[in-house]
Amino acid sequence: MHEYAFRQLAKNISYVHPRNISFLLIVFLFSLHTDASWAPIEESTLFVQSDLIIQAEITEIGVDPRLPENLLAAQVKVETKFKGEDKQIYILTPAITAARVSDQIVLQEGQSGFWFLTKSNLYPGFYLLNHPQRFWPLSQSDKFLQLKELHLSGKQ
Repeated sequence: MHEYAFRQLAKNISYVHPRNISFLLIVFLFSLHTDASWAPIEESTLFVQSDLIIQAEITEIGVDPRLPENLLAAQVKVETKFKGEDKQIYILTPAITAARVSDQIVLQEGQSGFWFLTKSNLYPGFYLLNHPQRFWPLSQSDKFLQLKELHLSGKQ
Protein backbone atom coordinates (compact mmCIF):
# COMPACT_ATOMS: atom_id res chain seq x y z
CA MET A 1 0.00 0.00 0.00
CA HIS A 2 2.76 2.43 0.92
CA GLU A 3 4.64 1.67 -2.28
CA TYR A 4 1.58 2.45 -4.43
CA ALA A 5 0.96 5.73 -2.60
CA PHE A 6 4.61 6.69 -2.96
CA ARG A 7 4.55 6.04 -6.74
CA GLN A 8 1.38 8.11 -7.16
CA LEU A 9 2.89 10.95 -5.16
CA ALA A 10 6.12 10.83 -7.19
CA LYS A 11 4.11 10.84 -10.43
CA ASN A 12 2.09 13.89 -9.32
CA ILE A 13 5.18 15.78 -8.16
CA SER A 14 7.12 15.08 -11.36
CA TYR A 15 4.34 16.51 -13.53
CA VAL A 16 4.12 20.31 -13.55
CA HIS A 17 1.35 21.90 -15.55
CA PRO A 18 2.63 24.31 -18.29
CA ARG A 19 0.47 27.07 -16.83
CA ASN A 20 2.38 26.79 -13.54
CA ILE A 21 5.73 26.95 -15.35
CA SER A 22 4.63 30.12 -17.17
CA PHE A 23 3.55 31.70 -13.89
CA LEU A 24 6.86 30.85 -12.21
CA LEU A 25 8.84 32.18 -15.18
CA ILE A 26 6.95 35.50 -15.15
CA VAL A 27 7.43 35.91 -11.39
CA PHE A 28 11.14 35.15 -11.74
CA LEU A 29 11.66 37.60 -14.60
CA PHE A 30 9.88 40.46 -12.82
CA SER A 31 11.83 39.83 -9.64
CA LEU A 32 15.18 40.35 -11.41
CA HIS A 33 14.80 44.11 -11.80
CA THR A 34 13.64 46.05 -8.77
CA ASP A 35 14.37 49.63 -7.88
CA ALA A 36 14.17 51.48 -4.63
CA SER A 37 11.22 53.73 -4.10
CA TRP A 38 12.07 57.16 -2.76
CA ALA A 39 9.57 59.33 -0.93
CA PRO A 40 9.90 62.90 -2.21
CA ILE A 41 11.50 65.48 0.07
CA GLU A 42 9.94 68.92 0.19
CA GLU A 43 12.40 71.50 -1.08
CA SER A 44 12.12 73.56 2.11
CA THR A 45 12.97 70.45 4.15
CA LEU A 46 15.91 69.76 1.86
CA PHE A 47 17.40 73.18 2.59
CA VAL A 48 16.69 73.08 6.33
CA GLN A 49 17.81 69.49 7.04
CA SER A 50 21.07 69.59 5.08
CA ASP A 51 24.24 70.14 7.09
CA LEU A 52 26.18 71.26 4.03
CA ILE A 53 24.89 72.82 0.80
CA ILE A 54 27.48 73.40 -1.91
CA GLN A 55 28.01 73.78 -5.62
CA ALA A 56 30.87 71.41 -6.29
CA GLU A 57 32.46 68.81 -8.54
CA ILE A 58 33.72 65.37 -7.54
CA THR A 59 37.44 65.42 -8.29
CA GLU A 60 38.55 62.05 -6.96
CA ILE A 61 37.04 58.87 -5.59
CA GLY A 62 39.29 56.54 -3.67
CA VAL A 63 40.07 54.34 -0.71
CA ASP A 64 40.29 55.96 2.71
CA PRO A 65 41.94 54.04 5.59
CA ARG A 66 39.22 55.27 7.99
CA LEU A 67 36.52 53.44 6.01
CA PRO A 68 35.61 49.77 5.58
CA GLU A 69 36.37 48.05 2.25
CA ASN A 70 32.82 48.46 0.91
CA LEU A 71 32.97 52.28 1.07
CA LEU A 72 34.98 54.86 -0.84
CA ALA A 73 35.50 58.56 -0.22
CA ALA A 74 34.59 61.06 -2.93
CA GLN A 75 36.56 64.30 -2.60
CA VAL A 76 34.92 67.43 -3.95
CA LYS A 77 36.17 70.75 -5.24
CA VAL A 78 33.82 73.41 -3.89
CA GLU A 79 32.84 76.23 -6.23
CA THR A 80 30.42 77.91 -3.81
CA LYS A 81 29.39 77.08 -0.24
CA PHE A 82 25.83 78.06 0.72
CA LYS A 83 25.56 76.35 4.12
CA GLY A 84 28.12 74.63 6.36
CA GLU A 85 31.71 75.19 7.45
CA ASP A 86 33.99 72.23 6.59
CA LYS A 87 37.03 72.90 4.44
CA GLN A 88 37.80 69.29 3.34
CA ILE A 89 34.65 67.60 2.12
CA TYR A 90 34.34 63.87 1.52
CA ILE A 91 31.15 62.09 0.46
CA LEU A 92 30.68 58.38 1.15
CA THR A 93 29.95 56.19 -1.86
CA PRO A 94 29.78 52.40 -2.28
CA ALA A 95 32.91 50.71 -3.63
CA ILE A 96 32.69 49.56 -7.24
CA THR A 97 33.43 45.96 -6.26
CA ALA A 98 30.89 45.97 -3.42
CA ALA A 99 27.55 44.27 -3.88
CA ARG A 100 24.97 46.99 -4.42
CA VAL A 101 21.33 47.35 -3.62
CA SER A 102 18.94 49.59 -5.50
CA ASP A 103 18.82 52.26 -2.81
CA GLN A 104 22.54 53.06 -3.01
CA ILE A 105 23.55 56.18 -4.88
CA VAL A 106 26.82 55.77 -6.75
CA LEU A 107 28.95 58.84 -7.47
CA GLN A 108 31.30 59.47 -10.39
CA GLU A 109 34.40 61.60 -10.84
CA GLY A 110 33.49 64.79 -12.70
CA GLN A 111 29.92 64.79 -11.39
CA SER A 112 29.09 68.44 -10.84
CA GLY A 113 26.12 70.27 -9.39
CA PHE A 114 24.41 71.32 -6.18
CA TRP A 115 24.82 69.00 -3.20
CA PHE A 116 22.54 68.88 -0.13
CA LEU A 117 24.59 66.75 2.25
CA THR A 118 24.10 65.41 5.76
CA LYS A 119 26.87 64.49 8.20
CA SER A 120 27.60 60.82 8.70
CA ASN A 121 27.03 59.77 12.30
CA LEU A 122 28.95 56.55 11.77
CA TYR A 123 31.99 58.08 10.05
CA PRO A 124 32.85 61.54 11.43
CA GLY A 125 34.28 63.91 8.83
CA PHE A 126 32.27 62.35 6.01
CA TYR A 127 29.00 63.37 4.41
CA LEU A 128 26.13 61.32 3.02
CA LEU A 129 24.14 61.65 -0.16
CA ASN A 130 21.26 59.53 1.12
CA HIS A 131 18.49 60.54 -1.29
CA PRO A 132 18.48 61.24 -5.06
CA GLN A 133 17.00 64.72 -4.46
CA ARG A 134 20.12 65.68 -2.49
CA PHE A 135 21.98 66.20 -5.77
CA TRP A 136 20.84 68.66 -8.42
CA PRO A 137 22.74 68.91 -11.72
CA LEU A 138 23.91 72.35 -12.88
CA SER A 139 21.02 72.43 -15.36
CA GLN A 140 18.78 73.18 -12.36
CA SER A 141 20.77 76.24 -11.28
CA ASP A 142 17.90 78.71 -11.89
CA LYS A 143 15.58 76.68 -9.67
CA PHE A 144 18.31 76.31 -7.03
CA LEU A 145 19.05 80.05 -6.92
CA GLN A 146 15.34 80.90 -6.53
CA LEU A 147 14.88 78.43 -3.69
CA LYS A 148 18.17 79.42 -2.06
CA GLU A 149 16.93 83.01 -1.75
CA LEU A 150 13.70 81.78 -0.23
CA HIS A 151 15.18 79.28 2.27
CA LEU A 152 18.71 80.47 3.02
CA SER A 153 18.40 84.26 2.99
CA GLY A 154 20.85 85.59 5.57
CA LYS A 155 22.10 82.10 6.65
CA GLN A 156 25.60 80.80 6.06
